[in-house]
Amino acid sequence: ENYVKRLEAVCRGVNDSVPVHPSDLSGAAVELIIDATNLQIYFTINETLNKAADLMRADFIKNTSIPEFYFDPPFEITDHVYGGLDVSFTDIIAPGLIAGMTLGVSIPLTAINLVIDRKCGLFDRSWVAGVSVIELITAQLLTYSAVALLQVVICTFCGIYAFDLRRQGNLGLLVLLAFMVGICGVSFGLVLSMFMAREDSSLQTAMGVFYPILLIGGVFWPIESLDQWVRTASYVTPITYPIEGMRAILLKGWGLGHKPVYLGFTVLIGWTVTFSILACIGGQFRRF
Repeated sequence: ENYVKRLEAVCRGVNDSVPVHPSDLSGAAVELIIDATNLQIYFTINETLNKAADLMRADFIKNTSIPEFYFDPPFEITDHVYGGLDVSFTDIIAPGLIAGMTLGVSIPLTAINLVIDRKCGLFDRSWVAGVSVIELITAQLLTYSAVALLQVVICTFCGIYAFDLRRQGNLGLLVLLAFMVGICGVSFGLVLSMFMAREDSSLQTAMGVFYPILLIGGVFWPIESLDQWVRTASYVTPITYPIEGMRAILLKGWGLGHKPVYLGFTVLIGWTVTFSILACIGGQFRRF
C-alpha cells in the first residue's frame, strides 16, 4: 500500500511538472523474510519475483510518462527466517540420502534373506514347532530392525561429524525418525518375502518399487518442482514426509510439535502397520 501511494505521488509530480526525486520511493518496498533452508526454492522464488517486477515495470512505464529510473522493485529480501546463503548442497541433500540409503538397504535385507530361509525349510520347521505367524513376523521385524538401527547410527554420525552437517535440532529425534524409515523398509521386505517365491523376483520387485520412490520422494530435488500429479503421488510414498521432517530437525531445529516432524512419524507408523498386516496375511497363506 505504501509503495502504491508513493508511486501515485511520483505520477502526480511528473504529470504536474513538479520535481520528484527517486528517493521519494525509498522505504516503500515490501520487506520479505524468506525460509532459506532450501536454496533451490529460495533462488526460484527470488527469480520469479524479479521477473514479476520487471513485467510490472514494463507495463507501468508503457502506460505512464514516468521515466524508468523512478521505478524501483516493489520488494526486497531483508532477512532469512531459517538457514541462509551459507547452507550448502550437502546440508540440503543429506537428510534425503540418509532416509534413502536406510530404506534401500532395509528392503532387500529381509526380502532376500527370508526367501532363502523359507526355501531352506526354516518356516516349515517353525510352523511344526507351534510358532504363529504373528510371532514369526514380530521376531523377524525386531531382529532386522536392530541391523537397521546400526546402519542409521553409522550414517547419521558420519554425516554430522565427517561431513560437518548443520545441526540445529535434536540429534536423537533425527536418529529415531531415520530408524522408523528402516523399520518401514524391513516391514516392506517382509511383505515381499511372504508373497515372492524366489529371491531374484523379490529383489527385482524391491528395486522396482525403491527407485521410483527415491526419484519422486524429494531426495535430490524439491517436490515443488514436480508436476502436480507426480507431487500428489510423492506424498503417498513412505519417505517424502520423513525427509521433510528430517530437514526440519537439522536445518530449523524443529521438534515433535511441528507439523513436518510429527507427520513424518505418523506416515511411517501407518506404512509399517500396513506392511506388517500384509506380511501376516501372506504368512498365513504360506502356512497353509
